[in-house]
Amino acid sequence: MKRILSLFTALSILLISLNISVSAEETVITSTAETGRYTWNFSGTGEASNIYNIADEYAALRISLGSGDSISPDKGIYFSNPSCNEPTTSASDSGRYLLIKPEYSGKVYFKIQFTNATNSAKGRIWYNDFGTDKTMNEVDVSTLQKGVGTQVGSDFTGTSAQTLSFDVTAGHIYSLHTYNRTSYISELYYTSDDIVGKTATPSINTPITSSDTSISGTCAENAQVSVKINDGAAQNAVVSGTEWTLTNLTLNANDTISVTAKAGEYKESNAATAIVTADDSVCTLIVNSTEHGSVTSDMPAGRVTKGSVVTLTVTPDSDYRLKTLTVGGDNVTVKEDNTYSFTINDDTTVSAEFEAIPYHSISLVQGANGTVSVTGGASETGGSVRAAEGERVTLSISPDKGYRIKSLTYKKGEEPPVEFKYGAFFYMPDGDVTVTAEFKKEDTVSYVDTTFDTYD
Repeated sequence: MKRILSLFTALSILLISLNISVSAEETVITSTAETGRYTWNFSGTGEASNIYNIADEYAALRISLGSGDSISPDKGIYFSNPSCNEPTTSASDSGRYLLIKPEYSGKVYFKIQFTNATNSAKGRIWYNDFGTDKTMNEVDVSTLQKGVGTQVGSDFTGTSAQTLSFDVTAGHIYSLHTYNRTSYISELYYTSDDIVGKTATPSINTPITSSDTSISGTCAENAQVSVKINDGAAQNAVVSGTEWTLTNLTLNANDTISVTAKAGEYKESNAATAIVTADDSVCTLIVNSTEHGSVTSDMPAGRVTKGSVVTLTVTPDSDYRLKTLTVGGDNVTVKEDNTYSFTINDDTTVSAEFEAIPYHSISLVQGANGTVSVTGGASETGGSVRAAEGERVTLSISPDKGYRIKSLTYKKGEEPPVEFKYGAFFYMPDGDVTVTAEFKKEDTVSYVDTTFDTYD
């Protein structure tokens, strides 16, 4: 009796483990529906010797894999062995198949590729219509053999992908199986006028506090918007274009707001949710407008949940730069990417001031036997070169053949010239600059042949 119980326990653990494994692998297949089209997606990697199922309001799909078969994003459903008893080597050879049950009449499309095109091997596809008198679990897949069912398209031997299709009737169960090995289905979908995608999920303007008497958000244009507070009855919001509003509310901290939308013939959307917070958990964020540039926040101006991280982005107009950015009365330093982030814990006002960028001209005095030119940090306007004050200006020096640079200097106005010592660049000062290059001949080097036989 103990041996029997031990065996039963071991089998139970094995079955539980197998169920966990199969359940986890079912995520390799997902689906998406849009108006007129339903697509099965292969988003992960499936193990062999498993059955994968997916079902929803539009269709059901069952995929059977055998040894060496797999599911992957690049190959889709891969059959490495015969899928319908060709050749008949074992009962497991008939296990490669798909079962499809569409909820609407239409047409199933699949892109199939046959990779083993050697030795006159042929690929062939069939489907069977099992009608409506069976469930997916009751379909007799032992009938899926070579020559049984309706062939889709003609035989093929090449390796290029082919898109094939067959008509389906709502509620019927269909099998799809291949003849010969090394084939894969990389795309699988069906179309019908009755397939309708979900409405886009609406948004909720947050934060919502317990003192608010109205809530609002955005939605698909002219959709029907339904709002629930906790588990209460659904209330219809007033919709104007892409905005919805619900008024005359009594809210409490920690209430849950749930909002769905339905636009036209589309299915109802997924729900957007928000939690009502206490009044003292909200701050006011004000971003003042300014001339010659803008400051934007990743948080909507107005009420912001206390403790939120706010990121400001500074965008000067052309030929302007930021002079000061003030956050809560303090001047702050903006990062190189023109952003500044802070944690908001009190009512905060943001202001910015921009100033015109001071530009100064650069004159190049070309010496004999070479040239110097500006390659970075400056721009040409009206035939003259200019650079912004403080900008790093880079120069390119090109001596003629047989010459090299002797000196490179720049001067501002009447100031003494400054010689470059650490590379051909300078930072634009607060005035016009003249750059002068001087070149000289390369030193001549004589070579003497000192091999032994020369002086033999």
